[in-house]
Amino acid sequence: MLVVDKITDLTPVKNLNVKGLIPENINLADDSFYVPGPIDCLLGAEIFYELLRSGQIRSENYNLIFQNTVFGFVASGSNSFADTEARVHCGLIKGDLNQTLKMFWELENVDVEKPKNEEAIFCEDHFLKTHSRDEEGRYMVKMPLKNEPNCLGESRDIALKRLNALWTRLIRDPQYLKLYRDFIHEYDQLGHMKEVVAEHDNSEVAYYMPHHGVLRPEKSTTKLRVVFNATNTTSNGLSLNSIQYNGGLVQDDLFTIMIKFREHPYAFTADVKMMYRMILIHESQQPLLRILWKESPEDPVKTFEMKTVTYGTVSAPFLATRTLLQLSRDEEKNFPLAAPVLRENFYMDDVLCGALMEAKALKTNFPAF
Repeated sequence: MLVVDKITDLTPVKNLNVKGLIPENINLADDSFYVPGPIDCLLGAEIFYELLRSGQIRSENYNLIFQNTVFGFVASGSNSFADTEARVHCGLIKGDLNQTLKMFWELENVDVEKPKNEEAIFCEDHFLKTHSRDEEGRYMVKMPLKNEPNCLGESRDIALKRLNALWTRLIRDPQYLKLYRDFIHEYDQLGHMKEVVAEHDNSEVAYYMPHHGVLRPEKSTTKLRVVFNATNTTSNGLSLNSIQYNGGLVQDDLFTIMIKFREHPYAFTADVKMMYRMILIHESQQPLLRILWKESPEDPVKTFEMKTVTYGTVSAPFLATRTLLQLSRDEEKNFPLAAPVLRENFYMDDVLCGALMEAKALKTNFPAF
């Protein structure tokens, strides 16, 4: 037997006038079948036919059938009784419309503040204490470290082995070699890294990142992406990534940003070119971002230090997005329309935004980008 809380509503749905329709001299299984009431029991097909007995009576003017069962006669058939009742319902809700709308938007609001864990709190506090901005408006930050860098072991030997292995591939693919050289030269010419001369190297601790390239010939712009491996372990098993905090993202999640983006009749998109490399790393931490390079297999190996936030380091996404948030706060008075865009409509280095009016979209777009 299957027990359920409710099978259906009351049946029948209203009182039926069955005067003169019930045959005489029969015992009904339910003497008040014509009065609305709950279902008492639901029988399965496996026992239904076991309950039937011979004897069936049909009404002459209505589609009613009285079937004999072990419980007595039961009535069934279609309901052909005319419904002459008229029903009128009137509802009234009395309340303040403004308060109702306020409650609705509070309920539907997806911009809830995310709870912060201890790591996020530490990274936020660390950023506030260590970031700075130079006279040109460029930010300088520090990587949030769990331990002092002197806990790292030796890493130059493995970086050198990886460089030699890289050159084995470079000399076999001229296009790959050209793209790689162009990337290294651009990095140097833009001032995003600097060469370290051994005679002037006073660093007590240094970490060397192996690097390799990922060819993407289908891309129209960046056909080569160079990956810096800050997860590579040193001689004692630790890596740069293992001693720094992630920090998380301080931006809204992609779903929220996309929902807000779809609100606007006039929309615009953009991205920040070389977003990570626009942010300087404090000089005291630049020795932790070293790479090795040589112009040919026979040339001497040169050492370079990255001067900017470097992709491949675990804290890079946090430092980049948190700096973007700081920029919106620092420049809100000068750019009141653009500042909220930096806070609310960015996902990493991509912006998805718009406005109700074309003119406002243009005013918001130009100052921000």
